Amino acid sequence: MNRLLDTEVCNYIIQTGSQDFLNSLEDRMTEEGSTLYISVITYQYLLRSAHERSEPVRGDLLERIRSFRERFLEVAEWTIECAEKFVETDIKLGGGGALDSTMVIAHALVLDAVLVTNKGPYPKLSDLKTEKW
Repeated sequence: MNRLLDTEVCNYIIQTGSQDFLNSLEDRMTEEGSTLYISVITYQYLLRSAHERSEPVRGDLLERIRSFRERFLEVAEWTIECAEKFVETDIKLGGGGALDSTMVIAHALVLDAVLVTNKGPYPKLSDLKTEKW
């Protein structure tokens, strides 16, 4: 089953740089023959966060982001279908939530991917599959 990592999970992986975790993740995805995605929404957040730092931290974070993306991920593009699903999801959740998080949830729904998160559950979104890592 394909998975989409939420922003907080990506941030944790990049910040800690845990090789054991990364190796385990790579083995699991290869064994399952599945694709690991991040939303372009998450990708822009990671890049923006890195660029807001001063050197040498900025360069180190940008290198970690690049390495992580190249090793595991397909960056899923934002489409009109994603925008439409975002509106539907935001309404179901009652609006007023974190815009980026709701966009990533909508992206997982469009991709029919499991959302890998440390949040949830989302009882108002019965069609959302989640997995806590």
